Amino acid sequence: MVQDVVEAILRDAGCSFSTAREVADHLIDTELSGIESHGVMRVMQYADQFAKGVMDPRAEAIIHRNEKGDDEVDGRGGIGIPAMRLAVDHCVTKAKEKGIAALPVRHVGHTGRLGAYAERAADEGCLAIIIGGGGRQNWRQVAPYGGKRALLPTNPFCFGIPGGQQGPVIVDFATSMIAGGWLYAARAAGGKVPFGTIMNREGELSDEPADYFNGGAILPKGGAMGYGLAVIAELICEAMLGPVTTEVNW
Repeated sequence: MVQDVVEAILRDAGCSFSTAREVADHLIDTELSGIESHGVMRVMQYADQFAKGVMDPRAEAIIHRNEKGDDEVDGRGGIGIPAMRLAVDHCVTKAKEKGIAALPVRHVGHTGRLGAYAERAADEGCLAIIIGGGGRQNWRQVAPYGGKRALLPTNPFCFGIPGGQQGPVIVDFATSMIAGGWLYAARAAGGKVPFGTIMNREGELSDEPADYFNGGAILPKGGAMGYGLAVIAELICEAMLGPVTTEVNW
């Protein structure tokens, strides 16, 4: 059974039973949603990052509650999926009390599919806005508009709006032409990506994943518009997280 295999890999890497179960549930649900780039294939990435010390398999996310109300979730260097679930649940509770809530999630590894957390909030009757940023020091994947050298992460945005009996409206997208996970998936399958979504190290458009991994870059979605959104994501998240972060959520 896929669930058992994924959990076993995570347990062997040092994760607790509860973390392994939660991460496996998330990856399988994402896979069944048709989003292979953030699905089961990610478990090997996680295992590798645990082995290299990029993430701590034993870390447990915690909430720092501050008197001024500027709470934050600290993933303590662990995988980001439990931390994001903790953050969403905390924000939902606060929003129901105060009408609105926001908090940063710091020191986390990959958080998986952001749409899953927007769905979780929307199912509780809350509008959710999730922005990924603060990782450009470590994850230079996307070239700025008009450039050819990767300087930014894929800086995703995600929105969730309650929809009653019809189900929520979820919009989850990277500000790059293609999410980084699709490049890993294409490389693993020996396939290509849509032409013009990436370029090689010389700045020439390409559809070969190898060109990206050999010093190339992803193009921003919609040219200047995607680049502008990525810059906004970095600035908003840096304002909340601070200029020095150790995020590996890309």
